[in-house]
Amino acid sequence: MNYAAPSSPVPNWKQFVEAALLEANPLLLPQHLQRAKDAIKDRIEDLHAASGSVSLSERTALIAALNALREVERLSQNDDHLEMYAGGRRSIQQVSS
Repeated sequence: MNYAAPSSPVPNWKQFVEAALLEANPLLLPQHLQRAKDAIKDRIEDLHAASGSVSLSERTALIAALNALREVERLSQNDDHLEMYAGGRRSIQQVSS
């Protein structure tokens, strides 16, 4: 995935969120999730520092993105536990056979 500055007017944080949400490799997912959360936090800090008005739609999008990332993180952790549980059960079955 290319993390260079976007050539379109799409905010950078959206690209990081999209990369995290579409990441299929469980080994790379934590890294993508962290990058996306950091990009969102940076954008929130930029909005607080800006003297102009902040759009409600962008604030809503930032909150929704953070919630989606947290849910993906939670689900990926549950998958890890399920895989460990399934692996442990296979080991027990092999021993008892």
